[in-house]
Amino acid sequence: MMMKTMEINFPVFVNAFSDEGKRDEIKGAVIGVLAVCISTYNFSLDRLEAVTVVDQYDKALAEFDHGFSGQPPLGRTTGASEGVGQTPVVLRNGSLRCHMFLASSITVPLLAPENPYYRYAAYTITHEAAHAHDLGVRAQTLESQIISPTPVPNEPGILSQMAHLCWDEYAACRLSGASYPDMVGPIEENLSIALKAFPTAADQMRTVFAQSDHLQSAYHAAYNSAVEACYPVLKHLSYLAGHLVGTGQALELSAPTAKRLLEETGFMFVFQELTAVCGEMWTSYGSWPDLDVFVELKKVVGEAILLAGIEFFHLPDGKLKFRVVP
Repeated sequence: MMMKTMEINFPVFVNAFSDEGKRDEIKGAVIGVLAVCISTYNFSLDRLEAVTVVDQYDKALAEFDHGFSGQPPLGRTTGASEGVGQTPVVLRNGSLRCHMFLASSITVPLLAPENPYYRYAAYTITHEAAHAHDLGVRAQTLESQIISPTPVPNEPGILSQMAHLCWDEYAACRLSGASYPDMVGPIEENLSIALKAFPTAADQMRTVFAQSDHLQSAYHAAYNSAVEACYPVLKHLSYLAGHLVGTGQALELSAPTAKRLLEETGFMFVFQELTAVCGEMWTSYGSWPDLDVFVELKKVVGEAILLAGIEFFHLPDGKLKFRVVP
């Protein structure tokens, strides 16, 4: 099989497969996809410290030193779809880098273009490479603020965390979508699963809270439940928003089931606002002066959490509070 090759400035490790010949083939195939990312999609992978293909994916993530003190160990993405690739940001000698992990199973189809999973495998690597490119773009002007962000007074940290999640996936899908436009099908399916589960999760939170003693612990349990309900929806909304823009596809034509569920669950407004806000952020992508660029996206996250039953508000003295709403 002919592979496109070029110079890369990071190592590719294959810690999988007992046969040395197969390890070499896998390494060549992965480099081939990354070469296309650089030459065809103009990705900059200067912030990518290495790529590691592993059999024991979960173990490799859990044991990986990402350089940030006080942060929990990495873990596989779970939910509607199980993660097979991840590119965590790492801190090395005061500089932001990233490291791509690939489960060995996702690389095997690359050895045979006729394999029905070939394009999905190539897309997975392209999507992860897009995360590396996005880090490089943002770090041009925001590196010190990403390393040590200044907390915003009287603002729940979850808004910033989830806003950055939304941007990360919007950008990666917008950048990588052209490599596999038909990925819109799996993206729609995963979003649909999250949207179908959302009303039950939100209603259950409200029911449990209504039957509780309304002490502080009940409020925190309600808050955590609302965030857990919103997380997969916002993540997959961001996938779809970025992919549609990146491929020039229309929601009603390419993801009609998702469109219907967005309308039924009340998330259509959130999806439209997320698409608009991320699109506006894209116009100055690469020249963001500070993290205030995320202000509007944090408002979108707040709207999603409100749909789950949690409303943030401020007391006259400025202190932040939240309440459970019907």
